[in-house]
Amino acid sequence: MSLKETYARAWIKAHGLPLGWIVNLEPTYNLALGAVGVMSRDDFLPETTLERRGVIGLALDDNQQRQDTPWQFQSNEEISVEVGQSGQTSGSVDVVGRAAWDVTVNFGSRAGVSIHGTARWSAGYADLGVVRQRIVEAAREERLHKGESIVVQQTLSGPGVFFTSEGNNAALRVSANADVGAAGVPSVASLAGHLNLVRSSSGARFQSFAERSVLASRVLYLGTRGWLWWRDFAVFGAFPLDIDQKEEAVMNPVEGGGEDEYFALV
Repeated sequence: MSLKETYARAWIKAHGLPLGWIVNLEPTYNLALGAVGVMSRDDFLPETTLERRGVIGLALDDNQQRQDTPWQFQSNEEISVEVGQSGQTSGSVDVVGRAAWDVTVNFGSRAGVSIHGTARWSAGYADLGVVRQRIVEAAREERLHKGESIVVQQTLSGPGVFFTSEGNNAALRVSANADVGAAGVPSVASLAGHLNLVRSSSGARFQSFAERSVLASRVLYLGTRGWLWWRDFAVFGAFPLDIDQKEEAVMNPVEGGGEDEYFALV
């Protein structure tokens, strides 16, 4: 199992996401809501947008539930992340003002991902039923096509940093200068963009990400229901489905009754 699959499964399990969610191993800022593309295994490959295909005026969900507090996620319980004042390995932190900090990450015996952000919220369309209808209409007018997928919901983050390792017993240490107030030790996410590598082993690495980076996306799949439609239909998700689950999933969302009618499945 690849590092991305390991991370995606852990994220989906932790957040209870249903089928249709794609988890980015590296948070990205250039994947917009309404992006149109194709699925390749667990990756979404964007090609255009709904707006460029003439699907405009879809209402957005105003309930974004933004939480402006630091958050973190580890793909397994062996990963440890520690922040300490440079040159100080134990004891309380009594500095106020500008100081140098070390972040030490140990991955343990397994490959994994540790990700840290300054805020987290959701973005999506207000009514997926309306979105389905508009997408099916566009497909019948040949502005969208069978096999394409559309991003209809996203989990977004404020600036942050993620640490990854594909090897065993990996570790790294990075350092940064930061202003510190009376609260004491800064969060790892607040150091993003200022971190410099000090030491790394077994392929451990880190990367900062920007405001409105996409952590995960939910996609809507566009298909047709010709007489062989059920044979080649793909259900996208992090976990494989047995044939009974697959049939139940694809038999429900039927739009119209014609042989070549389109349907859209989230």
